[in-house]
Amino acid sequence: MTSWHSQLAWLPTDAPQNPFPFAVLDCRAACAALAEATGPIVDSQGQTAIEDMVRSSQSTPLPTDSLSANCSIRIRLREPPSALASFATAEHGGKWIFHMLPRIIVARRRWTGQTIHVAEFELDGDLLTITHVASQKDFVHGSADYAVAEIEFLLRKYLEDAPAAFPIPPGLSEKDGVRIALIGWKAYGAIAEFGRILPKPFRRRA
Repeated sequence: MTSWHSQLAWLPTDAPQNPFPFAVLDCRAACAALAEATGPIVDSQGQTAIEDMVRSSQSTPLPTDSLSANCSIRIRLREPPSALASFATAEHGGKWIFHMLPRIIVARRRWTGQTIHVAEFELDGDLLTITHVASQKDFVHGSADYAVAEIEFLLRKYLEDAPAAFPIPPGLSEKDGVRIALIGWKAYGAIAEFGRILPKPFRRRA
């Protein structure tokens, strides 16, 4: 069987398999192989308790040691807002759980309940616009631009079900393909199909 390492490929913008207007690392073979290797994930009682806690929470705790950024991320919802009050990323290897309150989305790590992002939004019909993000500083590598890119990736995948590429942490380059694929799998699970290197300096969304 061919190793997924050898199937990693950087796709330029004009590549037929690249759905994005920027170059990406194609990690689809890595996702498929890692999903097969880890096998089905069965939720524990502890995991269920964490998800129940999130669903019943009435507070909006900010991440510890947070940084923040203004932004304008527009997401076309695939489901009515009323169906999204609380939702877990239950596909194989899902890593996140979200809690939607009036004007706020809280994004937590699914296995620990740790708050990573608190995103403020405006809603116009099925168009959700993220206007501000507060994020756990260490988790987003001390970069507000990385934080904005990550919340956009997550919400575009889970709320819009649109193509999206996960942000590659600062300091990594095209030669780090295997490491990038493993980092993507650890952070996002099965949705880490494509990774992108953010521009330097990162482009701040305003």
